[in-house]
Amino acid sequence: MTKTRAASAAADRDTADTTVALYTAYYRPLVQLAALLVHDKGTAEDVVQDAFIAMHANWRRLRGRGSAAW
Repeated sequence: MTKTRAASAAADRDTADTTVALYTAYYRPLVQLAALLVHDKGTAEDVVQDAFIAMHANWRRLRGRGSAAW
């Protein structure tokens, strides 16, 4: 494996680990907030899930990754 591939694989693992940590910490409060807005728990869960998927897919474009939760 080249250094570039190794660095890319490590970055991908870091992204996944960070996404899991954010998901674990914020999923329930975000669903509760979304449920207040849309008045449907299932829809709220879908909205939050979609947001996490979009964040993970666009992680490299995120500025200030250390403050991703804010």
